[in-house]
Amino acid sequence: MVESGVGAAIVPASVVSESERIGRVVPLAISDSWAVRHLYLVRTADSEKNELVREFAQILLNDPQIVAARIQKE
Repeated sequence: MVESGVGAAIVPASVVSESERIGRVVPLAISDSWAVRHLYLVRTADSEKNELVREFAQILLNDPQIVAARIQKE
């Protein structure tokens, strides 16, 4: 709808990147406290025994590229 000129929208930054790159939309950062989101990695209590789940969590929490992206957005 935004690209068609119908209005404005509040969307995650990841949704904007391609349209911004080709000049179809202009993102405006929202710094209001209501716009802050706290995300959690959630797993079941017994999944700690599952090696795949444990490794995946470690990647999400510690991979340098993922950590860098997380820091840039803060």
